[in-house]
Amino acid sequence: MALAECCMMNRGNSIGCEINIDYKYRKDFMLFAEIQSSIIISCDQTKVKNISAVAEEFGIDVTEIGETKSDRFKINLSDSLDIDLSLSKISEKYYLTLGNIMCCLLYTSDAADE
Repeated sequence: MALAECCMMNRGNSIGCEINIDYKYRKDFMLFAEIQSSIIISCDQTKVKNISAVAEEFGIDVTEIGETKSDRFKINLSDSLDIDLSLSKISEKYYLTLGNIMCCLLYTSDAADE
């Protein structure tokens, strides 16, 4: 979930990603759990070695899991494609769902009052 949110936080300039996850536990847990002390860093490829060196200096494990690109959110390209969604579809659900629900509730409420 955090990766998808990172991709669409800049509504005018969403950036997709292609991620490969090594599932050590159940897929649903690995994809949707909010694991404490995990940080997502997005940087230019030329900065990866520097970031890894600083993390190692402080005893922090670093795992490169993918890269930002395109307008799609993709997870696990090499083994089996688990997720492949357009950012426009994800953004629509993320930003408009509550508004659509409220609109329907208001419409239903107005109809009931008549």
